[in-house]
Amino acid sequence: MNVKMEFKSYCIIMLGEVSGGIDEIIKISESQKYLEGKGILISTFTTVSTLNELKSFFESYNRNFVLFELNNFAVNFTNKKITNHLFSDYENLGGLMAVILTNRINRVIDETINVNSIDSISKDESSELINKLLEKGVENLTEEDKTIIQKLAKND
Repeated sequence: MNVKMEFKSYCIIMLGEVSGGIDEIIKISESQKYLEGKGILISTFTTVSTLNELKSFFESYNRNFVLFELNNFAVNFTNKKITNHLFSDYENLGGLMAVILTNRINRVIDETINVNSIDSISKDESSELINKLLEKGVENLTEEDKTIIQKLAKND
């Protein structure tokens, strides 16, 4: 009997305590990419594990996370009121949920770029951030975006 192992790609967003999260992902995956910041870890990875197996695995570490694969998603917040409040309307809309979450993640990442952190970035990073902000369109820039662009332009 041949058993076919099917690799699937997933994205996990860990929030809160993320220390050790990368090691956990490495344990269960074949390949992985990740971004880690204070209180947030975002990783994409490939594994033969199912969504439910992964959900149980990360729950065993008492993680707050959002996990999704193509048209499916799983979520666990230790405070179940948060889970119900944010995700009860989307239980059967995994694909749409992935798009919504990606947009929310991009907003969170954009909001973590602040004026105080600009002095420590390279000229290439500065140019990349200016381009990313300008992709929003000039009419959609916030006052903070404009301040960041001005400071980035001086950094160049």
